Amino acid sequence: MKHFPIFLKVENKRICIVGNGSDAVAKARLVSKSEALVEIYAPHPSDDLLHYLTEHQDDARILWQKRDFNSTDIDDKARYPLAFAYLTEDAADKIEIFENAHIPACVIDNLELSHFTTPALVDRAPVIVAIGTEGTAPVLARHIKKHLEEWLPSSIGRLAVVANSLRSYVAERLSPPQRRRFWSHYFTKISPDANNATITSSAQQMITELENGGATPTTPKVWFVGAGPGDPDLLTMQARRLLHDADVVLHDRLVSPQVLELCRREAEVIEVGKTGYGTSWKQSDINGLLVSRAKTPQTVIRLKSGDAGIYGRLDEEINALSQHGIIFEVAPGLTSASAGAAIMGASLTRRGRNAGYRVITGHDVNGFADYDWREMAKGLSEEQFTASIYMSVRAASYLVGRLLMHGAPADLTVCLAENISRQNEKWLVSNLAQLPEDIASAHITGPAVIYLGLAPHEVRQASLNIHQKSSEARYVTEQA
Repeated sequence: MKHFPIFLKVENKRICIVGNGSDAVAKARLVSKSEALVEIYAPHPSDDLLHYLTEHQDDARILWQKRDFNSTDIDDKARYPLAFAYLTEDAADKIEIFENAHIPACVIDNLELSHFTTPALVDRAPVIVAIGTEGTAPVLARHIKKHLEEWLPSSIGRLAVVANSLRSYVAERLSPPQRRRFWSHYFTKISPDANNATITSSAQQMITELENGGATPTTPKVWFVGAGPGDPDLLTMQARRLLHDADVVLHDRLVSPQVLELCRREAEVIEVGKTGYGTSWKQSDINGLLVSRAKTPQTVIRLKSGDAGIYGRLDEEINALSQHGIIFEVAPGLTSASAGAAIMGASLTRRGRNAGYRVITGHDVNGFADYDWREMAKGLSEEQFTASIYMSVRAASYLVGRLLMHGAPADLTVCLAENISRQNEKWLVSNLAQLPEDIASAHITGPAVIYLGLAPHEVRQASLNIHQKSSEARYVTEQA
C-alpha cells in the first residue's frame, strides 16, 4: 500500500479548504459532516462557492476567511490545531506551506502533489466505510460505494450506537468467550430497523441467556475447514463464516496468506505445517495442541489446504479428538485437483473417454507410494480412467519409471499444475516419458498436482499463455 487507510480524529480540529469553485464546494460539503471547524479561504469566491457560503452563514462550524491562506494560519495558537487541508488546483502553489509545517494536504485531482487521497465514503454514522484505489480508479471506488450503499441498511449505525452504550455493561457481565459470542449474535440477529429501546431489550435478553449457559457449548468442539487451493474467492461461504468467528486457527503451511487474512484480527493463528524433507511439526504434537486448545471455551478451527479429507490426515486428528471426548464438524473445501481442472477447462471424467477418475499420492508413510502398476498402466493405456497425483514432484521419476516399466504409453499426455489458483501459478504440459526432464527444466518445486491423461482445453491455452517448447507437445507457463 502506498496510502495507509486510517480514521483521523478531527473533533476540536480545523480543516482548511483553500481555493475556489465547485471543487471547494464539494469538499466543504464532505468535511462539514464531521465535527471539525471548517475554514474556507476564498477572497473572491465563485458564484457556486458564494451560494454555499451564504447558505451556511449561520453555521458556526463553517467559517469564511475572505483572504488568502498564509503560514500564520498554521502557527496561530489561539485557534484549533489544523488537521489537514484541501487545495483546489488554482491554489496548488500553497502546498509548500503545508509541507514545511508537516501538515497533510491534498491538491484536488492532482495525485502527484497530494499527501493523501480521499476515499469514497458510505456514511452510516457512526459506521463509515471508506473505499480507496490510491487515486488510480476513482470511478471504480464510486461503483463499489454504490453496491455497498444498496447492501448496508441506512439504519445500521443504530446498532453501533447502542453497542457503544452496552460495552461496559457487557464487559462486567460476561466472560471474554461469552462476550465474543454475544457481539457476534448482536450484530447478526438483531434488526437495525428496530428502535433503540427494542435493540437494548433484545441485547439484554441475549446477555441473560449467556449468563445462564445458553449459546455456550457444553462439549469441546473442533471444526475441520477446507481452505481451498489458495485463492480466497474459492473458499466456501461456510469457511468464511467460520474463520470470521474463530478464536484459534491451527493451519497447514500451504494455506495461503490471503486466506489467513480472513481470520479475526484477535484470533490466535498458529502454523502447524509440514515441509517435505525439512523441519516439520510431528503429527502427535499437532494432535496434542488441537486437544488442548479444544478444551478451552473457544471456537477452534483446524484449517487445511484444499479439502480436509484429501491427504490431510483428517482421520488421525479426528481419532485424537475422539479419545478425549471432543466432538468435531467438517466443512468441505475445494480440492486443488478440481480447481486445477476447472482452470484448464478440462473434465476429470468424460463419457466415451474414461469411466473413472483416481486421486493418488506420490508419497505415503513408507516413502514413495506403491500401487498395482500393471493395472494402472493398462487402465491409462486403454483410457479407462484419468488420475491426479498429489505430492508428486519429487516422486515423478519413480512414478514414470514404474508406469513405463509396466506398459503405460510413453506419449501419454501429462499436465502438471504448480501453486494452483495463486499468483505464481505455473503450468507444464508434457508426456509421460519426458515429464521428469521437463519438471527439472521448468524449475517446478511444488506444491503441484500431476494430471495423467489430461491437458488444458485448446481455448484455454491462449489465456494460460502456454508456449510450445518442442515437437513432443511440451509446454510451460507461469501466470502473473
